Amino acid sequence: MGGECIAWGRGVWKSFGSTIVFADAEFCFRRGMNVLWAPNGSGKSTLIKLLLGILKPDRGVVWIDRRFKLGVLLEDHVALRSTPLLDLISYGVLVKGGGSLKISEVVDLVGLRGELGKSVGELSAGNSKKALIAQALAGSPELLVLDEPLSNLDPASRIAISSVLNDLRGRGVSMIISTHILSVLNPDYMYTIANNKILGPYVLGRARRVRAINPKTGLEEEMEVNDAIRAYHEGWVVLDA
Repeated sequence: MGGECIAWGRGVWKSFGSTIVFADAEFCFRRGMNVLWAPNGSGKSTLIKLLLGILKPDRGVVWIDRRFKLGVLLEDHVALRSTPLLDLISYGVLVKGGGSLKISEVVDLVGLRGELGKSVGELSAGNSKKALIAQALAGSPELLVLDEPLSNLDPASRIAISSVLNDLRGRGVSMIISTHILSVLNPDYMYTIANNKILGPYVLGRARRVRAINPKTGLEEEMEVNDAIRAYHEGWVVLDA
């Protein structure tokens, strides 16, 4: 399944006890901005951890192109409270071997210039999230793997961080982003999760129609991809048409 995929999975099964997350799932993420959009608890973070090798599939194969310089954000990543903010971001440069994006630029991109003298423990929840995003961006990564980068941010910060990501996309940085917040991102490819499968890629704005089951009536309806992905967030079951 390689070819144009920068990350892919084939025949992926993953469960935790009796809870099945993925059952014979397949996916292919491409160059550009790939957004996995689904509600909390649907398996987005599990997929990110499978991609990074933090979790192993029960069966099947998951692969990511390690030739890319990776920048990573995990939803449950917590930095030591005593870590100086500057050290946290500098570590992102160190592990990636430097890059054209300077630390000062990264700090300005995420809006933390006024927080530089603080340790992680002195930051608000929103600024702590920005600090981890800054660490992921430091060192000019070629592929960003970001788990819920917009959570714990106020609306203005969500717009600002999304603007940074959209700008990096325009500069040729590829991304795999999991989120339950879609409106402020401009993805090239959309994916969602239903019935233990990863559905997509869908291209927003294209007149492709898919089937979805109305949770109130149990009846199947047809709608455009844009509407179906949003309907899924409201409890509809999206079928891979």
